[in-house]
Amino acid sequence: MNYAEAWAPAKVILVGEHFVVHGSYALALAIDRGCYCKALLSDELKIYSENFKVEIKEAYNIPPLLKPSFEVCKATLNYLNERNKKVHLFLNSDVNPAAGLGSSASCSVAIALAIAELFDYKLNEDEIFKLAMIGEKIAHGGNPSGIDLSIAIKGGALLFKKDQKPERVEMKGDFPLIIIYSGLERDTGKMIGKVAEFKERVPKSFEALTKASSNLSQLAAKCLEERNLELLASIMNFHHIALNWIGVSLPILNEIVEESLKAGALAAKLTGGGGGGSVIALSSKGKEGEIVKRLKAKGYEAFQIKPSLKGAYSWKVN
Repeated sequence: MNYAEAWAPAKVILVGEHFVVHGSYALALAIDRGCYCKALLSDELKIYSENFKVEIKEAYNIPPLLKPSFEVCKATLNYLNERNKKVHLFLNSDVNPAAGLGSSASCSVAIALAIAELFDYKLNEDEIFKLAMIGEKIAHGGNPSGIDLSIAIKGGALLFKKDQKPERVEMKGDFPLIIIYSGLERDTGKMIGKVAEFKERVPKSFEALTKASSNLSQLAAKCLEERNLELLASIMNFHHIALNWIGVSLPILNEIVEESLKAGALAAKLTGGGGGGSVIALSSKGKEGEIVKRLKAKGYEAFQIKPSLKGAYSWKVN
């Protein structure tokens, strides 16, 4: 039986989250975890999620968690003029959907690519972005910045500013990163609201923070290019303090940051929307295992990651 497969990376935001919504640069990094999608022809439209252990069918009510995937699937079939065809999709993401690591974006990108590959169509980056954005708007509400989609499609590191073309950042060598999941689902919409309230309350202070974040995000990109991990660490630590001040961190996230620093991390900060989700730690050389062990002993899910230089891709199986 012929079928197609696709994979797209998840991401972390090294610096600049939230401020990017208000005109700042942000620096995002694709990681070596993400979403896998298998697509094959079927007699009815079906999606099976390995993460949620559930299969949905077109004729039945679609649960909210899988609504983005379902809509991207339908939109892709329509775009390819294959709306009368039915497909069976199998999804498996190796990042927690609630961890703030771009799981929904990586799945939407993988779905669009796998279906296109099944019908021998090669989507360009703009086409992938537009189709996957249908799922992102449902998953996050409103009008997402697009940073998660851009990094899932392109891979590597990107300096991102809303309404501008992302700038690729060339990295020198690998560097030790750790993700620690707080166990709390993040509520990005609520956190965006808190930031808006902060901005309204102290507009000049927020403007200064946004400008500082933008300049530091650009400096952080240079740190990746020059492998200046100590300066990158300082910028990451600054951003966590700033994000905590504007109200998007939580005591549990601050605790994870402190434990990571005590265990030997050069830097630790929340990544993504905040209000739950994950912390990313930049490790001192050789301290990765100790940091993971310490955080696991505290009851947190913690694991090492590597940057993914490769973006989304697909292949056909005969």
